[in-house]
Amino acid sequence: MARVYVEGYGCSANMAHEEAMKGALIKRGHELSSLGNAEYAVINTCIVKAATESQMKKRIRELSGKKLIIAGCMPKAQEGVVRSLAPNASLLGSFSSFFIADAVSRMEKGECVSLMDRQAVYPEEKLRTNKFINVCEISHGCVDSCSYCATKLAKGHLKSFPSLKITKDVNDSLKSGCKEIWLASQDNACFGQDSGESLASLVDSVCSINGDFRVRVGMMTPSGVIKNIDGMLEMFNNKKVYKFLHVPVQSGSNRILSEMKRMYTREEFVSMVMEFRKKYPEINVWTDVITGYPGETDEDFEETLDVLKAISADYAHVSRFSPMKGTLASRLVQLDSGESRERSRIATRLCEALTFEQNSKSVGEKSRVLVTERGREENQLMGKNESYKQVVFEGPQELMGAFCNVRITEAGLSHLKAELI
Repeated sequence: MARVYVEGYGCSANMAHEEAMKGALIKRGHELSSLGNAEYAVINTCIVKAATESQMKKRIRELSGKKLIIAGCMPKAQEGVVRSLAPNASLLGSFSSFFIADAVSRMEKGECVSLMDRQAVYPEEKLRTNKFINVCEISHGCVDSCSYCATKLAKGHLKSFPSLKITKDVNDSLKSGCKEIWLASQDNACFGQDSGESLASLVDSVCSINGDFRVRVGMMTPSGVIKNIDGMLEMFNNKKVYKFLHVPVQSGSNRILSEMKRMYTREEFVSMVMEFRKKYPEINVWTDVITGYPGETDEDFEETLDVLKAISADYAHVSRFSPMKGTLASRLVQLDSGESRERSRIATRLCEALTFEQNSKSVGEKSRVLVTERGREENQLMGKNESYKQVVFEGPQELMGAFCNVRITEAGLSHLKAELI
C-alpha cells in the first residue's frame, strides 16, 4: 500500500472532496503521509479566479517531481494547461475525486490515470478535518450559466445527491460526536431541481434527526432564493439552522447583472434580503461583489456600493474581475487594471466599515456559542453563535464540542470577543 499526501484548495464543497479522498484512501489501506515521506502527492485544485489559478499552476510545478495526481476543477476545465504543466501526472475530473483509491492502485502498477467523466457519487467514507464539523456536499454543478464563471466549466449542470444518503451521513456523523453540519455545493438553492426534491425538504429532514446540533446552509444564488422566498424564509425558522444567509449579489447594477447573466435585479435582491432581516433581525448576511467587470462604469460601481449599504452587509467578499479562460466574459474588452484595483479598494473599505458596524451591535449581548476550535492562545476557544458569527473567549478545553453561554465584550472585523457567563 502507498504513502499518499493530500492537499486541497477552494470552497467548502472542495473541502468535502478532500475529506472524502482521505477517507477513501484510508479505507483501501493506504497511508496518509507528509509531503516529504509521500510516494504520491494529490492536489485538489480550485480555479474560481485568476489569482487562484496562478497559485494552482505554481503548486503543480512545485509538486511535479512527485508521482502526482491532480484533482478538482482544473483538470476538467483546463486539461490542456494541466497537461503542459505536468505531462506525467494522473488526472481526476471534478466528479472523479471519489475514485482516488482506484487511481493510486493503478498508478502502483505503472499506469498514468485519467478519470475525467466518472458519474458523481456520494462518499461513503470521510476523514473530517474537524471532528465536530461534517461538511456535506449536497450536489454538484448548478443550473445557471454566469458569464464569468469557470467553475461551471468544471462542474457542469446540476447533479443532486439523494437526500437519504445525505441524512444518513449526517446521522452517522452526529453519533460519532459531530455538532455542526455544513450543507455545501456550488448553489444550495437549486438542490433537488433535477430530482424532485428541494433544499427546504432536505433541511427539514436533517433537522428532524435527534440531537442538539447546528446546520449551516451554505451559499445560495439569489435567483433561487427569490423564486422560493416563502419556503426559504420558513426553512430558517428551525432553531437548529444558523441564522446565516450567504447570497452573492456580484453587482448592484442591473445592466451589469444582465451582462453577467445573473437572473435577478438589484431591486429583487435588496427586497429578498430585507425580508430575511424583517423576519430574523439577528440574521448574518454575507455577500460577494466583483469590481471592474468589463464595461462597468462609475455609475455601475456606485450602484454596487449602494446595494451593500442598503442591505447592511455583515460581511462582503470583494474580488477584482479576472478573465477566466473559456468563459464568455473573457472575450470582452477588459477594464483598466488600475481602475479595477481602485474600485476594489473603495469597496473593501466600505465593507469593512459595514462589518464593524454590524458586529458592534452585538457588544453587551448574551449569546449561545457552539465551540468547535481552539484559539491561538492558551485556554482560548472559538465557536459560532446562533448567527454563525465567530466568537473568541477564554475557557476550559472541556468545552470543545459543547454549547456554552457568553457575553460579547468587543467587536472586531473577523470575530467577536466574549467572556463566559
